[in-house]
Amino acid sequence: MIFIEFIARLLTFDIAWFVDFVFANLFWLFAFAVLIHILFSGKHMLLGIALIALDIWLWDVWGSISGLSFFGATTLVIYYVSKIAVLKLAETIPQLRDKFVIISSLQGIGALLIANLL
Repeated sequence: MIFIEFIARLLTFDIAWFVDFVFANLFWLFAFAVLIHILFSGKHMLLGIALIALDIWLWDVWGSISGLSFFGATTLVIYYVSKIAVLKLAETIPQLRDKFVIISSLQGIGALLIANLL
């Protein structure tokens, strides 16, 4: 659980660990920077990178605490295959087009629950 280790190292002000952490994760640093640049036109780069990393770490911690799987192969297959089917259906029905975000959110929650019940 990298989030808890990160907080512990932050509280102890372990500079050497942070330098090692950044150099060991340069790919992810640049991948998140590209994602932030694409999504937000390059604005708030450091805040965006920090929030994406925090989000991923917290999902990992929540998965460890609750026992639910969010990033396993079965979970991702169920999530993405059902996402394509449900959103294509919502896109083709005129009454559902304005509720696209709600449908996408409910599909995601449902897919995660189904994948963890299997």
